[in-house]
Amino acid sequence: MKKIDESNQISEAVDTIVGEVISDEKPNDGKQQTGLKKRDTYAFGTFITKSNDLIQRTKYSLPRNEQKILFMLLSKIDQRHDLDASKYYTISFDDFAKLTGVNAMDSGYANYLRKTIESLENRMFWVPLGNDQYKTMSWVNRGSIVDMKKKTISMRFNPDIWKDIAQLTSNYTSYSIEYLLMMQSTYSMRVYEIILSYDNGNNRDYSYNNGLIFEPVTEEVLQKFPNKRDALKGFKYKRFDIEEFKGMLSMPTRDEINRSKSKSKDSSAAKFSRDKPLTEKYKVFSDFEKNVLVMVKKEINEMTDLWFDYEPVRRRGVRKYEFLYIFIKYKNREEMKNVRAFHQEHKGADTEIGRKPRKRRSTVNKETLEQYNQPLAESILTTTYRLARNELEAKAQYQTY
Repeated sequence: MKKIDESNQISEAVDTIVGEVISDEKPNDGKQQTGLKKRDTYAFGTFITKSNDLIQRTKYSLPRNEQKILFMLLSKIDQRHDLDASKYYTISFDDFAKLTGVNAMDSGYANYLRKTIESLENRMFWVPLGNDQYKTMSWVNRGSIVDMKKKTISMRFNPDIWKDIAQLTSNYTSYSIEYLLMMQSTYSMRVYEIILSYDNGNNRDYSYNNGLIFEPVTEEVLQKFPNKRDALKGFKYKRFDIEEFKGMLSMPTRDEINRSKSKSKDSSAAKFSRDKPLTEKYKVFSDFEKNVLVMVKKEINEMTDLWFDYEPVRRRGVRKYEFLYIFIKYKNREEMKNVRAFHQEHKGADTEIGRKPRKRRSTVNKETLEQYNQPLAESILTTTYRLARNELEAKAQYQTY
C-alpha cells in the first residue's frame, strides 16, 4: 500500500478521517511483538494461521474450490511441531468431495479431481518487492500425489511461503476454517481474513491510534453516517482506500504486471495478465458493491463470529467514492449459538434433487371453453349418434378444464 506523507493531510473538505495507511515496512510497535490475537469470541472448528504480511501484502484471487482446498491444507499444519517445509499434507477423497460439492460416485470425479489439483499447483500469487516490482510465488509445490487405492490426495507447500504459514510466533492471525468452508464467494473468504489481520481482538490495547488497525467507532465517525448512528455503536472501524482494497482481492493490474515483467523474466505473468483485476472489472462502486460487497456482508454476518458492515465515502465536490469504511463487531455467546445452528443445519446438506414426474397440463383456448359452456343446440337431434356422443363428452370434460 501507499505511504501518506504527514504534510499531505486531508483537509476539512474531505468526508473522511485522516488515518495512516499501512506501508511496505513493518510497524515498529507493539503489534509486531505480539503473538496470537486472543479474541473474546466463541469460535469453533479447526484453525488456519497465516502471517499478517502474507494476508495483507499479497495480491491474488483463487477460484472457490481451490481456495477451500488450500484452507484445508493450511488447517493441517501443526504450528508447534511441524518443522519440515517439504512435509506432505493429506486430505481424503471424501473431504475433497465435500469441499467442492462434486459427487464422488460420478464417472468424471477422478478427472475433475486431478485437474483441480493440477490447477492449484500452477496457481501463482503476487508479492510486492517495492519499486513497482512484483514477484510471483506458488502456494504449493509440484509433485502432488493422488492415491486412487487409498482415496487420498497428498500435497506440499512451497518452501518460500513456509515462514508465513508455520512456526509463527508474532504478527500473525489465526481463524476458524469452519466459517470459510461454507462460503460460496471467494471474496467473502478473502475479506474475512483481511479484516482479522488488521484487528487486535476484543481485549488488547496497543496504546496507539494511527489507522493501522481497527479502532472503536468515535463520535466523529458516527456523525459521518447519521442513518446508521445507532446501528454502529459498539462497532470498530478501519478506513481503506477503495482501489487498494479491490487490489487485495485480485491480481495486480496490467500496468503493474508489465512493469514487473520488464525487470523479471517470468513466463507466468502473461498467463495471469488475462485475469481482470477488480479495479478494472468493477470501476464503478455500485458494481463493486452489487457483485462483491453485498455477498461478503451476507456470508460474514451469517457464518462467522463477526458482524460486518461498510460505507463508502467521497471528498466534497467529487462524485467518485474514494474510501471504504469497514465496521466490525464480535458476536456474543447468544449470537454465536445462531451461527452454530446455521452451520449445523447446512453442514452436509444434500444438494442433489431427483427428477419429479411432471403433471400433464392441458391447455384449452378461451373461446373454445366459452363455446362448450353454452347449452346444447337443437341441431344435435338431427345429427348422427357418433357426433352427438362426441359433443356430449366434450361438454362433460369442460369441468376438468
